[in-house]
Amino acid sequence: PVSFAEARGRKYRAIKPGTSWGKGFDCAWFKLSGKVPASMRDQEVVALINIEGESCIFDDRGNPVQGLTEQTFDMSKSFNAKRQVKLFDRAKGGERVEFVVDAGANALWGVKSAGAAFRFADLAVFNRVAWDLFHDFLFLDGLMRTLPEGSRRRKLLLRALNDVANAIGEGDDSSLRKCRRILAPELKRRANDSALEVSAIGHAHIDVAWLWPLRETIRKCARTFSTALRMMEEYPAYRFGASQPHLYQMVKDNYPGLYKRIKKAVAAGKWELQGGMWVEADTNVPSGESLVRQVLHGKRFYQQEFGVDVKNLWIPDVFGYSAALPQIMQKCGLDYFTTGKLSWNQFNAFPHQTFMWRGLDGSEVFTHLLNDSYNCPCVPGAMVKFERDNKDSDRLDHSLCLFGIGDGGGGPGRRHLEMATRSRNTEGLPRVKMEFARDFFEKAESNARDLPDWSGELYFEYHRGTYTTQALAKKLNRKCEIALRETELLLSQLPLSKYPAKELDRLWKLVLLNQFHDILPGSSITRVYDECAEQHREVLAQAGKLLAAGEKDYASRVKTTGITKPVVVRNSLSWQRDDVVAVPGDHNAFVDAAGEPLLSQVVKESGKKQALVRVDVPSMGHTVIGRADKRKRIDAGVRADERALENELIKVAFAADGTIRSIRDKAAGREVLEKGCKANQFCLHEDKPIRFGAWDLDAYYKEMKPTHPKLISMRVVERGPLRATMELKFREKNYSIVQRVSVVAGSKRIDFTTCVDWHENKKLLRVEFPVAVKSEQATYEVQYGHVQRPTHMNTSWDMAKFEVPAQRWADLSQPDYGVALLNDCKYGYAVHGNVMSMSLLRSQKSEDAVADMGEHEFTYSLLPHEGDHVAAGVVRAGCELNAPLRAVATGEHRGRLPADYSAIEVNKDNVVVEVVKKAEDGRDLIVRLYECNGADAVARVKFGFAVKSVSEVDMMEEHPRGAGAPTRDARTLRFGPFEIKTVRVGV
Repeated sequence: PVSFAEARGRKYRAIKPGTSWGKGFDCAWFKLSGKVPASMRDQEVVALINIEGESCIFDDRGNPVQGLTEQTFDMSKSFNAKRQVKLFDRAKGGERVEFVVDAGANALWGVKSAGAAFRFADLAVFNRVAWDLFHDFLFLDGLMRTLPEGSRRRKLLLRALNDVANAIGEGDDSSLRKCRRILAPELKRRANDSALEVSAIGHAHIDVAWLWPLRETIRKCARTFSTALRMMEEYPAYRFGASQPHLYQMVKDNYPGLYKRIKKAVAAGKWELQGGMWVEADTNVPSGESLVRQVLHGKRFYQQEFGVDVKNLWIPDVFGYSAALPQIMQKCGLDYFTTGKLSWNQFNAFPHQTFMWRGLDGSEVFTHLLNDSYNCPCVPGAMVKFERDNKDSDRLDHSLCLFGIGDGGGGPGRRHLEMATRSRNTEGLPRVKMEFARDFFEKAESNARDLPDWSGELYFEYHRGTYTTQALAKKLNRKCEIALRETELLLSQLPLSKYPAKELDRLWKLVLLNQFHDILPGSSITRVYDECAEQHREVLAQAGKLLAAGEKDYASRVKTTGITKPVVVRNSLSWQRDDVVAVPGDHNAFVDAAGEPLLSQVVKESGKKQALVRVDVPSMGHTVIGRADKRKRIDAGVRADERALENELIKVAFAADGTIRSIRDKAAGREVLEKGCKANQFCLHEDKPIRFGAWDLDAYYKEMKPTHPKLISMRVVERGPLRATMELKFREKNYSIVQRVSVVAGSKRIDFTTCVDWHENKKLLRVEFPVAVKSEQATYEVQYGHVQRPTHMNTSWDMAKFEVPAQRWADLSQPDYGVALLNDCKYGYAVHGNVMSMSLLRSQKSEDAVADMGEHEFTYSLLPHEGDHVAAGVVRAGCELNAPLRAVATGEHRGRLPADYSAIEVNKDNVVVEVVKKAEDGRDLIVRLYECNGADAVARVKFGFAVKSVSEVDMMEEHPRGAGAPTRDARTLRFGPFEIKTVRVGV
């Protein structure tokens, strides 16, 4: 696109009707000028403009005035093209009319393959009597068609409409007025006393990116928001609302004049700010902290820019809702939740319209499901559904209607508003009142009677492919989340005067932006993912620079005197870890700070040599190791031969085809796998969804026999003493796999480091592990907790969950034994019977024909364990896979930090410190912790640095309670099951 300022200086050429000017995402500016003819004197005059595609009129100061679009829908649903521009209520004749128009050749929903052509730019007389009659007739005709055949109201309407058809004649103004008089009595019949009250708010769901790139969304905002303001001038009762602070930021940055007008409309009570999240984010794939930051940044933007505290979570088009959300909402000051997607459910109709949603920890939020969509056309046939289809209309007297055109934006047109105006109080329809969603929630909550509860996640029975599609975007998102966590934690331990708050804010917002529900789930076009990868890599690069500089600074503050070539090893997790760290270089002998030898091994990773060292590191702290002259031989029982890997705890045996035929838990004295079954088997399934390729994974894929790649080679590449690794290579016609299977000393965890060169077409790659465990339920990690789901298909509700989302792990356990399947960037799981499986890659061609073609690297791990997932510490195992120990070489120097140091310690295994960061306001630290096992806990949190005060706050970092000086730099916190606590620490 070319800016308004640049366009003013360009040369323009004449264009004739019918001339093609662009296709795809081509852009153009048009200058339109004309003169009102004398024949239009004393009449209402409008412009009718059809440039095709999408466009926006600008005033002479470069401000958007009104959007235009030629996207048309079924007229019976009251959608119409936006081509009419109001000019003069009563023209004098001779007035000059001039427009500049910014145009995009794309259609409302992305690329318009046929291209765009200039059609017309006319001045026209607006016949308001004909306009009003048309909408009277359209409205009553639509109402008549919703009524039962035998009803008297239907007969009266049919008679009146027929009388109009007979009376309209040649359509002169006198006949038109007569026709309106015929219909007037039917328009005056009032709604029933028991009619539902519908709060109607104009809306334009704007997908931040989908079938268009981010830059086009900027222009969609200009078209949509300027049109909303224009309609408010023509219809004083009109109320409009829009969500997603990121969109407002786009407008602020690119159209400051329009932004000022929006702020005035908000202050005047005509424009509603909706939704607490930075964007309408997916809630299956982002981490728990990402969901918190979505709300933190979203609400803070509204408060700082508009002085408005938004109270609702507004995600009408998201593909399932995490059980962690109610608690996050409650602790961020969001009282109400609305969505519409559950009405799409594939197998089971969701039983409620309005209910109390109870989350993992027991938090409850008032929830309302839209019983139309966010694109209600406002015609009678749509409005009557609010009563007919409302499952809880006996429990409350209110419902919420979002009317307009969304996805590609645009919002309500004049016809929507004409229909909504006539629906205010009409017999046969609910009472319709144009007002804010905020007003609806407040009235509905106070009016509700005996609302039902829904406990746990709101699983969406559709779009299961979004857990896997666009694997690179999902991987980079995970890596960005981890990188920002690591960076914030480290920099919080350095002088806060150096804390790069603005840069971290910028990086977080790039991550949050790409968590939008048509980006991260995988349903956008190629260009969107090119830009997404570029932004993710910018985050990783910038966070990497901050982290590297911070680690160097941090290491310089650690006492390392007396240690040869010291290395500071850091642990970002909130428990002491006996784990493996990678140290650059090929030295093979290390000792701890006390001079005790450490188990180590030189390996080659990505062509570079490095030493693996097993080291014990304090909670959220560091230890120092150094080089030794000679390596002391330590036998940890790590061995490898042609078909097996083994350590002191576990033995893995491979079959001739490269699958695993046996995993022997030596410590427990039992076999891990189901007898006679193959584990770590790659399965290639047909993947041809019936409707939505990028979105859906259909259940029938399980009925089709999969194929398996052929083993090309199997060889031992590492034999210990710390790690043993088997390398396997598989190949098929359109993909190949190179996998390294490893065991390390002292751990039952088996790592599968995998590289896939992927060029399949409409196929799904999964990996399966049949295990010798029996349970009716499997456990899956979700944000800030876990949920249990059935391993059987007894009911249609069970069957619908044939693919489910998880964060870092899934676990199948019986009381005495279990197995966890961990991952470092995958989200789609299934546990059916005793077979644990995970989706690795898809190859859908819509909406991105090259989605995921090429190389992928990822790691998953199998962790056999005694007891259930709680006894085995599976939560910790998932964290450790995703947050490895970090090492930085330094020199010998004195420092105020000892060689072994813990910044934060927690004395309860089931309490995890997730975040340490600088407060958004002030010079305090924010520490976020949660209970991870679903149990109560009284935890003592000890700080390794000087602390002035400790107080619990909400997730907005406000409303402290329990403030005061800690006892010996420690604080006792009481947790309920899965409770998240945010603590503000004065330093």
